[in-house]
Amino acid sequence: MTREKDVPILRRLMAQAERQIRRGFAISSGHGHTADLPGVQGLKFDGASQVYSHYNDAFSIATMFRCESTISFRGRAHQGLDGAVGLLEPDGIFRHLNIPVPESVGKLHIDAEVMDEARRALGGRNGAIRVRAVITRSPALFQALSRLHAALDQETSGLERQELFARVLERVFTDRVDGSMDQRANGYETAAVKRARDILHARSDEQVSLQELAAATGLSQFHLLRVFGRSMGLPPHQYQTHVRLARARALLRRGEPACQVAVAVGFADQSHFVRAFRRFHGLTPGAYFALTRPAART
Repeated sequence: MTREKDVPILRRLMAQAERQIRRGFAISSGHGHTADLPGVQGLKFDGASQVYSHYNDAFSIATMFRCESTISFRGRAHQGLDGAVGLLEPDGIFRHLNIPVPESVGKLHIDAEVMDEARRALGGRNGAIRVRAVITRSPALFQALSRLHAALDQETSGLERQELFARVLERVFTDRVDGSMDQRANGYETAAVKRARDILHARSDEQVSLQELAAATGLSQFHLLRVFGRSMGLPPHQYQTHVRLARARALLRRGEPACQVAVAVGFADQSHFVRAFRRFHGLTPGAYFALTRPAART
């Protein structure tokens, strides 16, 4: 039971918490879909205005959707910019010096093991990973990060999120990190693409990871994405969605209810199924059934 003399203290603490929320302490949130990216933590700060500092123990990438802040890393000041990307190496003190306007920033904290694996797969040289600039303007990298953060906030497949993350890492290593990357043409890997396609057909109703496809084809995930896209014209997750929708159309023509079709072909739920069907076919499953049922064709 709260004692009467404690009421002023509680009110003061509540008022302090409310001020902190307004100033940005409680504006951050963890992304809801990072379980498919082991060794990666995703955060989103929206409307934050509280300065803070911390020891950076991971490789960090900041996507500056709205940012005019001045930061300090390892004792040197850097100016944030709308549409820029921040790259922080591990082992350094990060400090906000000022935040003139509330900022909107997406952050990824990536374990060293994940970065080392990506560097090896992309042909990078050994040694510490060194970025060319703490804050950089790279429209291609900013776009790749924006797509990843959007996917982490939505009901996308694990395969799609893994693909988007791989594209981010490839862009980071090829454009923003010192050290030669192997840019030799990898050729048209027909057998590997066929193997990946066979898996996506055989397991179309399952959550197949990019790592599984890479292991099965004997390619790195980065190499697989390149040759699969070159051969098929779209990434693996979209290919799997098309395979699922082809199965769904056959079931709908047989009169199966959409709620059962959604589960049978591998969608998380009916609403996810309906959105995908409408996106790719331009009509709902119900409208498709109405157009294709026997009575409609006679």
